[in-house]
Amino acid sequence: MQAGVGAAFGGSLTTPDARYQFSPGPTALVGADFRAFDDGRYFLLLTSGLSLATARTHAAGEASVGYEAFDLRLGAQFGVELANIVRPYATARVFGGPIFWRYRDEAVTGTDTHHYQLGAGVAVRVSKALNLFAEGIPLGEQAISAGVGLAL
Repeated sequence: MQAGVGAAFGGSLTTPDARYQFSPGPTALVGADFRAFDDGRYFLLLTSGLSLATARTHAAGEASVGYEAFDLRLGAQFGVELANIVRPYATARVFGGPIFWRYRDEAVTGTDTHHYQLGAGVAVRVSKALNLFAEGIPLGEQAISAGVGLAL
């Protein structure tokens, strides 16, 4: 089981008449993972998560507008454990969920242009309860993320 909070930074939304920049905004996640395979060297982790991201959008000469996005994600991570400390992995995810926004003073509901992610990451075990991770996703919904994990 996992829970997380964080922040999204940057990004934009382009319409036929303007480009809307995103302000930084909070994110939250709850999820469950299942270690389907682990022989001490190779591992396969099945992942799931329900997340929320909120921000404000703004275009030149217009007032800022709220933006909320919900996602249900299912994925897999396949990796190798090196020296009982470093875990590089490949990841694949599929997801979907509604996005709520206002465009020209009308409520708009939409979704992502991509409903998948393909990328790689690395997790580093600092102690039995603490790890660090970084991930880059170049295909599908592009992203770079980093964080700290704490086992309770």
